Amino acid sequence: MDFLVTHDCDVLLSQNKLKIKGEIIQCFHYASSAKSCYRVAIQETVNVPPNSEMIVSGESNEPIFRGLAGLIEPNVKFMEKNGLLVARSIVHPEMYNIPLRIININNEPCTLYKGTIIATCNKVNEEDIQTSEFVKNVAGGQATINKGRQLPDYLHEVFASSQVNLDKDQSEKFKDLLMEYSNIFSKSSEDIGLTDLVEHTINTGNHPPVRQRPRRIPLARMKDAEAEIQKMVQQDIIEPSSSP
Repeated sequence: MDFLVTHDCDVLLSQNKLKIKGEIIQCFHYASSAKSCYRVAIQETVNVPPNSEMIVSGESNEPIFRGLAGLIEPNVKFMEKNGLLVARSIVHPEMYNIPLRIININNEPCTLYKGTIIATCNKVNEEDIQTSEFVKNVAGGQATINKGRQLPDYLHEVFASSQVNLDKDQSEKFKDLLMEYSNIFSKSSEDIGLTDLVEHTINTGNHPPVRQRPRRIPLARMKDAEAEIQKMVQQDIIEPSSSP
């Protein structure tokens, strides 16, 4: 504790990070029950030029496995929405930066914002990895990429109500603007989004934590409670777990 105070350290347990004099260090644990698959997000906002390939830094917001290699698999929904390709690759996720190879096959640049989930990292054993000299047959595949300039369905109402007093040229520019920033609009009532730009804390001083006894949910409300839990699971607010 003296070391933490002396060196101005903050322990962010909820994010598995340690902040030392303003510098954030990713922390890991060795739990044997750690998951074998993790979501990988963009570490910093980047702009991918048209018809170009680049390697960006990714990270997992969850404690990740150590000592094993990981297989990067692209997120299909991300590729279809943005018209980008994410290469499959073998990485060592214990590193703070997870390299992600991205290709923009469009004629326009694409901005990827910090925290965007673009891939998953699956745990693999080293003995299962074969180098190119051992690979003889490669399975082909086809990726579906949406290269059209169609306005998403959830923006039709916004576009229709806002372009009443615009001429044709202005309407097209407004449409392009909506499409460029389409990811900041909520797609439905269940699309609530998330951000890690702000950390919320409540200073309770020296007051001890308030503890309440666990209470059973009334039988009449069990069905509603289960429905809300499943809804939060689908929205990635919570994840399934088991406790003793």
